[in-house]
Amino acid sequence: MRRLVATALAGAALSAWGVASAASRDELADAARAFDESVLRNQDDSTRQAAVRKWTKPIKVAVRNPSRAVNLVQPTIKAIRSIAEVAKLEVSEVEITDPGVNFVIFFDDNEIFNGQLGCQSIAPTRNWVIERAEIKISPSFRGQIDNCIIHEALHAFGFFSHPHAADSVLSYVYKRTALTKLDVNLIKTLYDPALRAGLAPLKASAQACQILARLLASSEQDTREICDSRQRAERFANGETFQVGVATLKRTAGTAGTCAERPTYFVNLYPDKVSFGYVDSWRTFAADASGAFDGKFTVQTKPSPLDFQLSGNLKSRIVNIENLTQKCTWDGTLS
Repeated sequence: MRRLVATALAGAALSAWGVASAASRDELADAARAFDESVLRNQDDSTRQAAVRKWTKPIKVAVRNPSRAVNLVQPTIKAIRSIAEVAKLEVSEVEITDPGVNFVIFFDDNEIFNGQLGCQSIAPTRNWVIERAEIKISPSFRGQIDNCIIHEALHAFGFFSHPHAADSVLSYVYKRTALTKLDVNLIKTLYDPALRAGLAPLKASAQACQILARLLASSEQDTREICDSRQRAERFANGETFQVGVATLKRTAGTAGTCAERPTYFVNLYPDKVSFGYVDSWRTFAADASGAFDGKFTVQTKPSPLDFQLSGNLKSRIVNIENLTQKCTWDGTLS
């Protein structure tokens, strides 16, 4: 579940965005970054990546208590339909008693989500597929209610975070009240058949960039420069710029069954440090002037914690990881 604060009614004439003129290099870069920030992470200012999550089946939408806010029922349904139309998903309106209902709208001012009075949504997934969604709209919300509605509706379609610097209904900065041209392209990208649910963040980032380049009619040179695996991986968080990569490893010590043969970790590469994504949290290691980094840490796993030692070099891209508890060692590279 997430809190809302900005967004929009939707239903603006999508036909005006039907044919793309050639986009500038910056436009492609901004769109690709907005996709990463809104789809491939779970929270704002978070470096934790997430795989692609999306709907794959028709949506059956119902309103739990329409009499509570009669004037907001159709605007909310209209917002959902406007997104589904771009995503090419079928939407039907059903009664709340229908056993197939999978998208519920309800109106409430009782602060039932996170103790907040506002517009909020939840969209649980199973194997990376969104199976159901709920949107709560507070009729007494003091902000722009149409903005509130479209913002949460877009969250419920797989856009779980906020690209605040982008001209999107998801941005708290722009506070648009209808889908923007960028929003339409982001929806088309997420729901392109080639971008499957569960696709890993790094691959999804590069593939989404290619789709956006096609939608924006970007030049071949701009597409190469922006969608190159390194350029494409650039992200921003907490005022810092970093590149998303992977640590590809091979076991050099330890027994099969206990020690994985070829583990892979997501990494964030900064000019002077590196972060590794483990199951419980991210571990960050400062690098010296030569690029060398190292450190020990404990991963909280069940039934018991595991102790690790990690070392490597940002310049040579070599990395070594040891599971000190289970006597496993892996060597590999950062890319």
